Amino acid sequence: MKKTLFLIVCLCIITAVANLVAAAPDLDPTRWDVLLKQIAAYQFGQSRTGLAAVAECVHAADPDPSARQALEQRLVAMLDSDATLDCKRFVCRQLNVIGSVQSVPSLASQLNNPDLADMARYALEVIPGKEAEAALLEALPSAAGLCKIGIINSLGNRRVSSAVEPLAHLLAGPDKNTAVAAITALKKIRGPAVIRILQDDLSQATALRPLLIDALLQCAEDRLAQGKSDRALAIYQQFYQPDMPTPVRAAALNGLLAIERQDGLWRLFEILDHPNDSLRSIASDHLRHLPGPGVTGAILNQWPKLDTNAQALVLAALGDRGDPSALPTAIAAVNASDQAVAVAALKSVGQLGGSDQVPLLAKFVTHSDAKTRTAAQTALSHLHGVTVDTAILGCVNHNSDQPTQIALINCLAARKAVAAFPDLIQLAAQASPQVQNSVYKALGNLAEERQLPILIDLLVHSSNQDTAKSAENALVNLCNRLDDKDSCASAILAGYGSAPAPIRCTLLRVLGQVGSARALPTLRDARNESDPKIQDAAIRALADWPDPAPSDELISIAKETSQLTHRVLAWRGFIRMAGMRIQKSPLAALKMYQQALELTPRLEEKKMVLSGLAKLPRSESLELIEPCWENPDLVPETSMAALKIAAAIASRHPEIAGKAMRHLLEVSHDDKLKKQADQILKKLPPGA
Repeated sequence: MKKTLFLIVCLCIITAVANLVAAAPDLDPTRWDVLLKQIAAYQFGQSRTGLAAVAECVHAADPDPSARQALEQRLVAMLDSDATLDCKRFVCRQLNVIGSVQSVPSLASQLNNPDLADMARYALEVIPGKEAEAALLEALPSAAGLCKIGIINSLGNRRVSSAVEPLAHLLAGPDKNTAVAAITALKKIRGPAVIRILQDDLSQATALRPLLIDALLQCAEDRLAQGKSDRALAIYQQFYQPDMPTPVRAAALNGLLAIERQDGLWRLFEILDHPNDSLRSIASDHLRHLPGPGVTGAILNQWPKLDTNAQALVLAALGDRGDPSALPTAIAAVNASDQAVAVAALKSVGQLGGSDQVPLLAKFVTHSDAKTRTAAQTALSHLHGVTVDTAILGCVNHNSDQPTQIALINCLAARKAVAAFPDLIQLAAQASPQVQNSVYKALGNLAEERQLPILIDLLVHSSNQDTAKSAENALVNLCNRLDDKDSCASAILAGYGSAPAPIRCTLLRVLGQVGSARALPTLRDARNESDPKIQDAAIRALADWPDPAPSDELISIAKETSQLTHRVLAWRGFIRMAGMRIQKSPLAALKMYQQALELTPRLEEKKMVLSGLAKLPRSESLELIEPCWENPDLVPETSMAALKIAAAIASRHPEIAGKAMRHLLEVSHDDKLKKQADQILKKLPPGA
């Protein structure tokens, strides 16, 4: 029994190994030879099946050193064979994956070949070892044109330190493109030798001076990242000079401050002390981020000595630093005679202050100067602290100036002060109509779903038409923000029956914008009420409905009503809803357009149908508009629709498209449209 079990286990192991070998054909050298022979004649544009198979073999061999070496030998042989140029390019891409030292000679032999140099370098750039670097360096002197520039780029990408001196000789050469490539490569290689070479060339005031400066700054940044700040410092000091271009000085300043940190604060104030220094804004920006516990104090000590423009810049930076020790200075500056300083101070108070600063900022929310007014309102919106909203409400309640009250209420809305909702409800009951309107607007922004009945109640009990409109807008605002439209509709319907007629009209308008199917029965019933205003509100709500649900209702209205206004509203709503169905239900949309064309008597609505059909590219659409050609007043719109439809369906229905375009040529007087129709006809197959 044990012997039998042992034999079974052995058999399973042998089978598994056999399956494993069979499952790895990509490591079969015989298969490699067949595939490589197949792709030797490959030309661009032919099937890439063979190339894909070879690429799979390469990726399969990559983790296996012996397989990798064996496949690499075969690829190198392909590179030295009479295979096509496109095949050799493909081979180079594969050597980029598995190439090693043994590939270097063959790849190097292609470095001066314009047809293969780029792909050869693509492989050489990633092959480790000095051999690949030596091959690139050896090919550099004899290379020319783009091949030379390519080799320079590869030396830079590999950061070949032994290439520094050869590249240096190219800086003064006659070819500018080669010199530019050499500078770019040296910038990547970096190091003390590169810095020396770049400095020597810079001293000769060459035409490549901007590139040399950029390369030196890059080298300085590299030195700094390596902790060699002394070498970087010399470069930054060299370029932080008044005669240097502003971008260069700015880059040097960045480097100096990275080295000096808070010890470099004097540099920033040196800049700020000079009204014409182009780095002023940059210097103030550094003040925002300069680390150190004593930096804010040092800034505050220097701030009074600056001119007003610099003071404004520094105040803005102090606000962004977020250090509350700067708050007293900002508070004192809000009354500055200089507008820029006052505005910056107000913004900083908003960033650094809390509820104690609310009364101060409230004094400026209705300032005659727009920038000052906006800064104060923005500051109030940004104040932090749990008691800020309460402080703003206190200012609203204790301030008799209506514009100030309105501005403060708007600030509460901007702050998303949800907790202020109950206080605003109380304020709405006693405020003047102007303030009341602002309160309602804020309530619409702040209300949550649970407060929906409160807004409905405000609307139902509105005292006049203006406040009713404001309450309506607040209710619509909330409903638009909520996902559960059915709940919105149910809450509105709960208050609908007991509301007076004018408010019921308003609620019908709101229901029309909510668009919940739960409201449709109420709207249908409202059509039959004796009050014409309620009838009108219901019909308008149905016509403005956000989806096609009441389209049948609108057809009934259009057929039954004796009022032209309601008939027009119904047809236009119906036609609009047909357009909503074009994407998901094109046949349903087509049927609706057909009904409208057949039943609506007015040209205006027929033109709307034609415009909609132009967006429904089907053969049935062309057949549907055919009777419209007979009405001279509809020929322009019919022609436009026919053109768009025919252009879209010409390949599928050439005969129908051709018939429509020939009809257009017969009846249209628009030369432009006729020309377009003729172009469509010329593209149709013969006989269409």
